[in-house]
Amino acid sequence: MVHQPIDASQSERRLDDVILAVFESRDPALFYFPLTSQRAAREFVCELERRCARCEALMCVAVGEHRANFTAWRTGANWPGVGNRVVERINRPLQQLLMQVAFLAMLLFVFCSLRR
Repeated sequence: MVHQPIDASQSERRLDDVILAVFESRDPALFYFPLTSQRAAREFVCELERRCARCEALMCVAVGEHRANFTAWRTGANWPGVGNRVVERINRPLQQLLMQVAFLAMLLFVFCSLRR
């Protein structure tokens, strides 16, 4: 199977989509927003890999880490810098979505206030 190269924005969007799908999962044993621990981030990355074979490579690029370093962190190396960047990247799409919803709610409130 030949993989077609994709640009960075497509990679980011694909990673965002899979991250949001994990957060939106109906399985209560999965994950809650925001992720705050290295352990939860490792488990989340394993779930990403289960859902999308390329997610580990996409996450390496997203957090600016070589695959060997990322894999070492994922398998238990105590590298908090890597883990902190992974936690931030995992939380980012839902944070952005919540900020957009809050902004739209504020606009709706302002619009409705002006109509009175």
